[in-house]
Amino acid sequence: MQYNELGQEIKNNVDDVGNLYETKEKADRVYGAGSRLLETREATFASTKGRLIDRQAIIDNAKKGCRK
Repeated sequence: MQYNELGQEIKNNVDDVGNLYETKEKADRVYGAGSRLLETREATFASTKGRLIDRQAIIDNAKKGCRK
């Protein structure tokens, strides 16, 4: 296992083309053409310019006082 300077485990879950995932199942993120990140558990990004278009999960969790 590898650890960063804060002592947190570095997880290297990568698919065949090099897209990064947080889980070993590689189902927590959605990538589009050209390995563009489109969606995570926390946010949805616009597919054309990569701008954040939906932060509802982050906002909802902040209001509840919980973190993912």
